[in-house]
Amino acid sequence: MQTSAKNKVKSGVTRYSDWMSELPPALHDIPLFNLAIPGSHDSMSYDLDISSPIAEPESLKRFSWVCCVPCLLLKWGATQEETIIKQLDAGVRYFDLRVARKPDDANPTRLYFYHGLYTRTDVESILKVINDWAERHPKEVIILALSHFLGFDENPKELHNHLVNFIKNLFGTKVVQREVSLFVAST
Repeated sequence: MQTSAKNKVKSGVTRYSDWMSELPPALHDIPLFNLAIPGSHDSMSYDLDISSPIAEPESLKRFSWVCCVPCLLLKWGATQEETIIKQLDAGVRYFDLRVARKPDDANPTRLYFYHGLYTRTDVESILKVINDWAERHPKEVIILALSHFLGFDENPKELHNHLVNFIKNLFGTKVVQREVSLFVAST
């Protein structure tokens, strides 16, 4: 009997890549804020780079040369194990994305995600992955909560404009604009 219970778990639904479009017709016209939207905290933390500089907390930056500190930050900071694609396929539609500019990066507009450490993959690459997924699932709604904007202190307007223009050009008509300011000061 235990074997068949295990088989049921293994053969159960594991992909929720189109759950929004498969909602009952009665739910198609209700506002999004009335739905429970699955989300992930620090969505890109599966991609943290142990060899990157320490992004936060400030008090640990001076200990970045101690080999165990980045290892501890990786264990503390990695709140996700699955890639963005796997999260999307599992039904996640809200993504907590903390954006940062790496200090001393040769490209003045290249941005990364972070949570303690910076990610290996840059923001533009991941947004392209999300856009490609959205193209294959046109009836799904994806909410990208970009925040924190660490390292935007020197050129906040330039970095912000670069990011907003990239998003608008990439996602095109898929972007839903609200009547709120798109500029967010760094924190």
